[in-house]
Amino acid sequence: MPQRRTLVQRLTRDRIAWIASAFAVVGMTVFFAGVYLGALEWRFHFRSDSARGTARSKWVSMASKVRSYNVRYEYRTAEGEIFEDTDAFGRGYCETLKPGVSIRVIYLPRQPSHSRLVRDWRLGFPLGLLLVGECCGAMGSTVLFLEGLGLETKADRRRRR
Repeated sequence: MPQRRTLVQRLTRDRIAWIASAFAVVGMTVFFAGVYLGALEWRFHFRSDSARGTARSKWVSMASKVRSYNVRYEYRTAEGEIFEDTDAFGRGYCETLKPGVSIRVIYLPRQPSHSRLVRDWRLGFPLGLLLVGECCGAMGSTVLFLEGLGLETKADRRRRR
């Protein structure tokens, strides 16, 4: 009767287990990054204060053939502190957003240096990270779980013959 290998022995000999481990670790890391960014987005929409700011300058940057419209603005918190920050904005604002124009800004009262222009939710990226992380982590964890149960793979059966 063949001797059963431990999970560590299987991981050191089996490439599939190594790949599954990488998927599980990367998937969980990406998943928790999505959780963190989603929580930050939630804080901006439910725990932020609004302030009036002034656009200082705007510029367009190009990265990998993608245009990014940016603005530097200054705002005053409810406590009277003045902060300066930058944010990206949509192409539609390009003509109306000029230096000196008054803009609405939201900021976190406990961290007033964290701010952004008032816009819709920015959940696309965090949700994408959650989905990709969950899929990768689940695939890797499932393979590792099956390896831990000792279920044979086709490669194990071929080696035994």
